[in-house]
Amino acid sequence: MPSMATGQDVIDKFGAPALRVAFNHDDPADKWYPNKSSRESRKRSQVATPPDLVDKIPVGMQMLVYGFKYGSSMNPTGGGLSVCVDETDAIVGWMYSKSLERYEKEARLEN
Repeated sequence: MPSMATGQDVIDKFGAPALRVAFNHDDPADKWYPNKSSRESRKRSQVATPPDLVDKIPVGMQMLVYGFKYGSSMNPTGGGLSVCVDETDAIVGWMYSKSLERYEKEARLEN
């Protein structure tokens, strides 16, 4: 990820995202489940780069969302990667599920 500068770089590397969503928080009406959570909850469940991303990301910023899974086919586990891009398509930061920590070599992109 550090070598990528734009959302298009991410798409070129991983393909089209599973979702494109606008960042939000504390919104029970939002259709995307993570946007129903508070910033504090997201900070507990996500690893962010830069570390203060969740505190500073504005509501409405676009995120390219990818799903990853690992483990056996009998007991798959997974997590998500959200790449935050600004209006010029520049990457502002990214966050991924803490459930993916220690499984970077095992995790594979979901189709």
